[in-house]
Amino acid sequence: MDPLAILKEFCVGGQLDQVVIEEDRIKFGDKYSFPKQSPTAFRAKDGSGEPYSLESVTFFIKSITAGGANMGAYVAAAVRARTAQIILQDRQPLRDYLTGKLAHTVHISDVVPTVTFSALEPAAKKQKLDESAQGEAAALRQLLEQEKQLRDRNSLLCAPGANFKPVLDMLDKVLAHRKAAEVAAAAAANAKAAAGKQQQRPASGQQRPAQQPQPAKPAGPAFMKPSGRMERNDVVGQMKAMGGDASLAANLGYGYGIQVDGQSAAAAAAGKAPAGAAAAGAAGGAAPAAKHRSSSGSSKDARAAAAAGGRSSSHRTGSGAAGGSSSRAGRDPPIILVPSGVTAMINIFNARQFLEEGKFVPSAEAAAAAGNVKPAKGLDYTRTALRSGPRMPRYHVTDKVPRSGHPDWKRVVAVIVQGKAWQFKDFPFKGADKGELRETFTQLFGAYFYYSDEKVPETVEGWKVLKLPLRRTGRHLDHTTMLDFYTKLDGFLQGRRCELDY
Repeated sequence: MDPLAILKEFCVGGQLDQVVIEEDRIKFGDKYSFPKQSPTAFRAKDGSGEPYSLESVTFFIKSITAGGANMGAYVAAAVRARTAQIILQDRQPLRDYLTGKLAHTVHISDVVPTVTFSALEPAAKKQKLDESAQGEAAALRQLLEQEKQLRDRNSLLCAPGANFKPVLDMLDKVLAHRKAAEVAAAAAANAKAAAGKQQQRPASGQQRPAQQPQPAKPAGPAFMKPSGRMERNDVVGQMKAMGGDASLAANLGYGYGIQVDGQSAAAAAAGKAPAGAAAAGAAGGAAPAAKHRSSSGSSKDARAAAAAGGRSSSHRTGSGAAGGSSSRAGRDPPIILVPSGVTAMINIFNARQFLEEGKFVPSAEAAAAAGNVKPAKGLDYTRTALRSGPRMPRYHVTDKVPRSGHPDWKRVVAVIVQGKAWQFKDFPFKGADKGELRETFTQLFGAYFYYSDEKVPETVEGWKVLKLPLRRTGRHLDHTTMLDFYTKLDGFLQGRRCELDY
């Protein structure tokens, strides 16, 4: 049963004084009773928003009727009562509808919400039920007073005859053993450091030995956190810094493309060095030989060769780990398909202005400004809505549907709906060629744009697409509609765990 229709009946019949808001229910005389938060068929924002609750609608019409259409008094009363308000643009249509001046409005949804109501009980029967409930409550209190608590939390935790002292003694022994091991390790480290200093100190009259040149190490790829802080470039270094075992780090890296001491884990598992590491080793070996030819240029050559080997190793590792499909997914922008018809609300002529700038230009005007010449390969634009930072995602808009099996289908994220099923006849989803679009709108995000003073076609009402109204005037509201589109699109792609840069 629709509570809005019942409220209108009471308003037109002059029985609004019999509509009473009590606790969590609204009573219509002695006939009906509904929960306060029951949804009504009257929707906000000219029919495109959420349905108003029965409490909000009832409070509004009673306040306006009692206050002589004083909107200021209604707003103040709603704030005091902590009741959701009817927004300004919906107040006059709601008042005219409830008082019978309007038989229908765009705010009224065609789908009437199902609300559970209860018919009010006669007064005598209700009094009898109340007395029975009071008697049951009194009997229950009497039983509780006669109860005696036999066990409580402390009694349940007690364990008579059990002694936990051996457990405590065992823990003390473990802690003492650990402390002794730490002291012994510290003493051994100090002794080793002292012995090393003694060996490095030359005897009197002896010359210091000449330092041997160290071979250049290949420079591995440096990983950077989003915060900008540089991290260690190999798993072994991280495990050593945390006091772990290097062999454990190598085992963790096998099969995942992780670098272990300058070479990939897969190569370490096979006992082979990758091509980049081999090049770096060759460069390191060539450095001492070059020293015999030129003492001044050998160190520079060795460093240059090592750096080149490191860059080569880093490039190969990155490309091998990412794979061709992942790099393509990160490079190519997401695709939004628009209708090819010139009468569509959003098509290839006005898509950029709306999706990038949040400004709607009628498709006929946009086509005339472009000389009715469509871009041959679609168009690209930069998305700035709901995005910040130095790098903004790029999108590609086209009205040419990719052929079946084309890899571009992996990048199609959304489709602007014109309202006809034949628009999807070439889509590669199950049932699309027959007009059955359940699978299509499960895989793609759909959006339908229409003028707010027009009705959504019944065909589109049955589709799982976002319906966004546009006003014929008032272009300042276009930006809000664009933000609604991107908000719902982001939620859809996050739910599907999309890996594209959207």
